[in-house]
Amino acid sequence: MNILMVRSPLLAVNEGYVGYGWSKVDFSQYQDTEALFEAFKQHYPNGIGRQKNNIQRFFNLKEGDIVIVPSSKSVSIGVVKGEKAFKPEWAKDDACNLVQVEFYKIGGRILKIGRDQLKQQLGSRLKLRSAIADLNEFEPEISRVIDSIQKTGEAYRHSSYFSEQIELAEQKFRKELHQSICKGTTWLKPGGMGLENLIKEMLELDGYKAEIKSKKQSPDISDIDIEAEKVDRFSATYLLIQAKHHRGETNGHGLKQLIAYKKNNDVAYQKWLITTAAVSDENKQLAKQNNIEIMEGEELVGWIYESLPYLSEKTKQALGIVEIPSLLKQ
Repeated sequence: MNILMVRSPLLAVNEGYVGYGWSKVDFSQYQDTEALFEAFKQHYPNGIGRQKNNIQRFFNLKEGDIVIVPSSKSVSIGVVKGEKAFKPEWAKDDACNLVQVEFYKIGGRILKIGRDQLKQQLGSRLKLRSAIADLNEFEPEISRVIDSIQKTGEAYRHSSYFSEQIELAEQKFRKELHQSICKGTTWLKPGGMGLENLIKEMLELDGYKAEIKSKKQSPDISDIDIEAEKVDRFSATYLLIQAKHHRGETNGHGLKQLIAYKKNNDVAYQKWLITTAAVSDENKQLAKQNNIEIMEGEELVGWIYESLPYLSEKTKQALGIVEIPSLLKQ
């Protein structure tokens, strides 16, 4: 696939073509450049100056190539269909030699992309006075613009690209943070205490009063790690939480601890199992039967991500998170 800038007259673009001059030679009558340039020697005996490369590029446009047609403040993008045509009546507009192009459209109208939406280097290249220019070096940016148009069906905006890249970076960050927590390659305190402190801090950021409970609260299996409450004028929420710093899949032990735990008052507590790992379908069913909510690793990381702007520097350092500006590159 080649990508060319073609300064085609608008009347050709509106008819689904890119147009070029040289009215004495009908490009559509020739199969190769050798025969084409023999015709040029015959019809233009005084020569064609430095236009040979441009003529060759236009003639060699083939199906699947991309053309960029600039106008004063915008560009149109199209995919070459490959068929050549000749309209002598367009010679006065330097558009008699034609190549069929399918331009990207919205609502039946050819899409115009503002030059200010393009990167500086591509924008500068489009200012060349040449009728035709090679744009292959800008393939990554142009392909990105085309992908955006095809996905959204809307005019391209670089702000959309920024949003897309930010979302991809967020997904990458969450995945790496999840892996780091599960593998124990953070600086969180070992033995589950680090995770409990993290959850307690996030609960407090969400407006809860939270307390990490002592170990060995009872002689049997019943146990919770964190108790939290949030009371306002109109509602009250009480939480009993088991936190499990696991890798892979969390077994049913935490659920059994919660099931066995009984609070000696009339408050309606919500029981939660919060784990860095995944939970099997069997244990999810057990939790449902006992009115226990589950937060698995990916959801936990989502909570951490949402809390990042408000977490203490000490906690962010324990998670291995460094906040520095980042450049968006192509």
